[in-house]
Amino acid sequence: EAEAKALAELTEPPEGDLFAPLIDSIKVEPGYEIALGAALGDDLNAPSDTAAPVHWAALPPLESMQPLPADVESLSSFVDAPAALTRRLKQIGVVTATAAGEILRDTLKPGQRIVSLDGTLWRWDGYTVASGATTTAATRLAQKNRLREVRQLLETVRSEAAKRVSGFQAASAANSAVAMRERQAREAVAQSFAKLDGAREAYSRLTSHAAAANARIANIQEALDQAQ
Repeated sequence: EAEAKALAELTEPPEGDLFAPLIDSIKVEPGYEIALGAALGDDLNAPSDTAAPVHWAALPPLESMQPLPADVESLSSFVDAPAALTRRLKQIGVVTATAAGEILRDTLKPGQRIVSLDGTLWRWDGYTVASGATTTAATRLAQKNRLREVRQLLETVRSEAAKRVSGFQAASAANSAVAMRERQAREAVAQSFAKLDGAREAYSRLTSHAAAANARIANIQEALDQAQ
């Protein structure tokens, strides 16, 4: 909960923010945060609200999109973003290995870029950015993914905790019932022992009376025998 709260404060726009940055509306697959951050950088901080001085405008799809180099997948396949980024993302290829990008950069058409998972960027005009520096955008995207993961985990943990609390309450109630029955059984046993003690005392008195009666009978019988 503490991690989720801290990440939410870092990544979620405050309520009433008129020009929330576009990055707040983006979801990227884990592992592609650095690539997206390197490919778009600070451009992701611009909002999609056209009333903002700097913004992203949603343009219709191009009638003919230049194909990326063969066997290179578009970064748009790994990013869920507003329509304003469609043109840009469609023209950015992503590769897993830096060596592949080095080979393919000479085949890029105007406006195209290739980015590797480690953040190396090649642009069609020769502009190149080596990997090694984590961009602010990549960090924020990773934090957003972590927040999503933590919230999902938190839901699971809360559900499991609720089940365990319910189980504990049921076990506690059952334990209380058993304890009550045990107390009742102990009381019944104590009462039985008390009755047994009373019976023993009564038996002892009766035995004593019987012995005395037998003694008197014996004396009377002895007297009768002597009288005869």
